[in-house]
Amino acid sequence: MVENCEMYCYQGMVLPHQTDALGEMRMDAATTLLIESVDAYLSLLSRSDTVSINDTAVIKSPVVEITLTQNESPPPKLGEIVSCLISVLSNKGLKPVLSAQLSGPRGQAWLATIELEYEASNRLPKTALVTDKLDWPPRRLIRQLRKKHCDQAGHVNVQAFMDLADEAVAVLCIQSRPELPRMQVVKTRISFKQELFEGDMVSVFSGIRSITSTGVDVVHGIVHQPSGRLACILETHIASLDSMGKIKQFTETVETFPGELINDWPSLPCAREPALPRAANLPHSNALTSVMAVIDAWDADEVGFMNMRALVNLCSTGARQYLATLGLTGLRFSQEKITVAAVDYLIEIHQRPRLGCNITVRSGYLSHTTKSMRFSHHFMDSNDGTVFATVEIVGVMLDLSNHRSTEVPKDVLEYLSRVISS
Repeated sequence: MVENCEMYCYQGMVLPHQTDALGEMRMDAATTLLIESVDAYLSLLSRSDTVSINDTAVIKSPVVEITLTQNESPPPKLGEIVSCLISVLSNKGLKPVLSAQLSGPRGQAWLATIELEYEASNRLPKTALVTDKLDWPPRRLIRQLRKKHCDQAGHVNVQAFMDLADEAVAVLCIQSRPELPRMQVVKTRISFKQELFEGDMVSVFSGIRSITSTGVDVVHGIVHQPSGRLACILETHIASLDSMGKIKQFTETVETFPGELINDWPSLPCAREPALPRAANLPHSNALTSVMAVIDAWDADEVGFMNMRALVNLCSTGARQYLATLGLTGLRFSQEKITVAAVDYLIEIHQRPRLGCNITVRSGYLSHTTKSMRFSHHFMDSNDGTVFATVEIVGVMLDLSNHRSTEVPKDVLEYLSRVISS
């Protein structure tokens, strides 16, 4: 393995499920993160350009032994940034040894040595993470995408993109203005550029576009590694919320944020205007109840609000239920090897639901073409009818045999035409 191939393979925020009763990162969570980071490191190397060195290289990468030592620096706490730096400690013989440093804001918390076993080859990787572009905002996250991030068609799900943006916002706030209260995403536009799949490595680059009376406009680019291919752009508006999840007036100004964070970021262009007709404030008469759920601990962030991953998860569930009423059932998708892939999301949160809240999702038709459909979801309080959020989605009919767009089935188009006429 290349002696000087040192890289960060993880950067993110300590999440609630990784902490103990004192709010500090647990050792088992640290071990899991280290092993996942090693997998990401080796995955990156195996996908990058290669050169011949000493007839030794990576073919497969089982961990033979891991030794974890806790250092004097205290473990990172809930909501703090944690990163993992991996380098080659030894590359002699058939069992190379890696060094992995897991660090928080107060220094290196854990140090691990990882012994690996490889088969011989005459190919050896030489490159890793793509170099940051001059007109990209700062890198906030580094992550490898896993099976849990994928949908039933094998693509990385929109939930994963939204989860990354949510975490990137938290990291940006910590890095730029740590004294401010945690800000939340209240509006999102998601524009998909390229597909991602299980095992892909991504970096998330996030920067501020503007500051308004209600909050901060932040744009995120999710970039495939090591190719540098832009997979997704998320335009978010973040705001401070009161105890009920409603948006508070934002009193900060441009001068209170580091100047290098604020830019137009032309490499991450703005999405086009949303298509018409737009979703109304309340569900249309053609809307159906597609989901009834409760916000549990897994759906909440570290301050008790419903996280964006959970919201988009309910969108996906509601969409599948709604599509089934149009004749696009799960069985039909499987038999005909088709699916409806979301290519454009517009999410507006009027009030963030809290842990324990009962949610009803009402889903309805907006418009369609021969290859796509637009529909909306209204997230409502099951008890008093308060509209928490409105979501507009453009779904494209996809042929899974070639991953290209295809015609919406004739019977579905006829059904949608009847919806319009009624």
